[in-house]
Amino acid sequence: MKDKEEELDEDVLNEHIRVENSSKDDFAVKSNHVRKTYGMNVAVKDVSFGLDFGDCFCLLGVNGAGKTT
Repeated sequence: MKDKEEELDEDVLNEHIRVENSSKDDFAVKSNHVRKTYGMNVAVKDVSFGLDFGDCFCLLGVNGAGKTT
């Protein structure tokens, strides 16, 4: 199995690192390693991002992908 850094797009990995190395006061919203499951189904897997005040943010994905979660 590949390690996590090989599986992630460079931009995604950079955001994980940026969020991981920040304090809670660095962002208006900080999401770090979020995971959501429904029974045996994983809807959200290891999502991390940081939003600054004034940022516009949108989640895109197919129906049932866990965007509402």
